[in-house]
Amino acid sequence: MSSVSELTAGLIRSGTRLGQTLADTSKQIGSDRICSKVHPVKGSRTMQRPPNFTAAQIQGDLKAFERRITKAVQYLEPKSYRWRILLLLSVIFVVLSGYSFITNIQLDQNFSIISALYENKVFGAALFFLGLLVITGAHKRANTSAIILARNRQVLLEYNLSCNDKGKLIIKQNKDKDI
Repeated sequence: MSSVSELTAGLIRSGTRLGQTLADTSKQIGSDRICSKVHPVKGSRTMQRPPNFTAAQIQGDLKAFERRITKAVQYLEPKSYRWRILLLLSVIFVVLSGYSFITNIQLDQNFSIISALYENKVFGAALFFLGLLVITGAHKRANTSAIILARNRQVLLEYNLSCNDKGKLIIKQNKDKDI
């Protein structure tokens, strides 16, 4: 875990700008540059890096990590889009059939919601289907890629990195001024 921190700090020390992506840094970092001291997390002690890591190796590791994130997001995006469409259609169908249910309902002393749903089977079926989707977790599946990206951003924040909505890594400015 400290190696990722060392890799990030090495890229930051090499002159990257705030919000700069890895593709932009490939021309700036020399392959023979090695950082001797890095601060993995604010408030922790200084770590020494073994001299066998070059900036090119560090950049290669970060690019591989970036490719893996983008591949995961690209894989999950079509599936989550389908779940969003299914949920949207289900909600629209419940709203439209609910409007029909409300306008056709006849209130009397012997009114029960079960008998009213039995009379308006379309609204009952739409409500049942929407409830089934929510119980099975379709609302979570519709946002799978956003959940993955949010968790990655939370972890990457420790290493002065972030990622955009497509999964591309963004190097943030280091808060420690003594690096």
